[in-house]
Amino acid sequence: VTALSAAAASGMPPLKFVTGSCDNNVRIWERSEAGWTPTTLGEQDPPHKDWVRDVAWAPSTGISSNVIASCSEDRTVLIWTQAEPGGPWEPTRLREPFDAPVWRVSWSITGNLLAVSSGDHKVTLWKQALNGQWDQVSDVNDAGAQEGEAKQG
Repeated sequence: VTALSAAAASGMPPLKFVTGSCDNNVRIWERSEAGWTPTTLGEQDPPHKDWVRDVAWAPSTGISSNVIASCSEDRTVLIWTQAEPGGPWEPTRLREPFDAPVWRVSWSITGNLLAVSSGDHKVTLWKQALNGQWDQVSDVNDAGAQEGEAKQG
């Protein structure tokens, strides 16, 4: 296991968390009376082709869907959405591919903005548009300047 994120607490069981691992898989773990049961997302055709470096379960904002972000050494970020409890998890790629391996994903406290950090020293911010597509809304390099912004010195 290379990454771990707990599901947003809804106040009621079942308890859940998501893991990413060096076998390129993202798994949801759910607690029942029998113990912890894993479900591998995209099991028939794993969408990540290299180590999963991070996973992040989006905070619950009162909607019934579940949303998870995963990122990988293969330079991809996936947004996994479960529209209704017990339903299938559907992956959506942010873009194809990033310019470097993607190291971390993190949701804003409201769950509507996703920060992505990659091996090219950039942090990009993403937001879902009304049409369901994920759009990049900002790009910051490790010097703290937005891309395209004139550097002063």
